[in-house]
Amino acid sequence: MCVALEATVGDDGMVYIRETEQPDVVAVTTAAKWDAFVKGVLAGEFDHFVAGSAAAGMAGSPAGMAGGEAATARNLS
Repeated sequence: MCVALEATVGDDGMVYIRETEQPDVVAVTTAAKWDAFVKGVLAGEFDHFVAGSAAAGMAGSPAGMAGGEAATARNLS
């Protein structure tokens, strides 16, 4: 099963994030915090969370993210 994150920037400048499995649950953060998170993922800062799992080979690399892109923004409506 593949769960993806969807993120978009609202008219208010905030970043809205949800999982494809639970689209009604939306997390909201600032653009600066989202950018820091994406940079951390790409730098491998969170790899230890998936160490030893099937996802371990994908962690920390742009190819390991949905669609092979570092961050994909889509309209959540």
